[in-house]
Amino acid sequence: MKNYANFENLNTTERAARFVVSFAVIVGTLYSPMVGSTLYAVINLLAIGLAATAIIGWDPAKALTFGKKSELPAKHNYHGNHHA
Repeated sequence: MKNYANFENLNTTERAARFVVSFAVIVGTLYSPMVGSTLYAVINLLAIGLAATAIIGWDPAKALTFGKKSELPAKHNYHGNHHA
């Protein structure tokens, strides 16, 4: 059986927060005077993208940002545990 936890980089709290924020933004823009404008479309598309990352549990920006830190070589102690 495969372990799908390796493919998720968002915990439950982050997922819930992203979904609540995206839902609030979408509902908030429905009642705003900018309905029909380009800004309205852009804001809703960004909110939908945020909701999609919450649903699938994986954020590509977070994977790129935090994935690079794990690829850095480990720092070795060449001084044989001697302190100055």
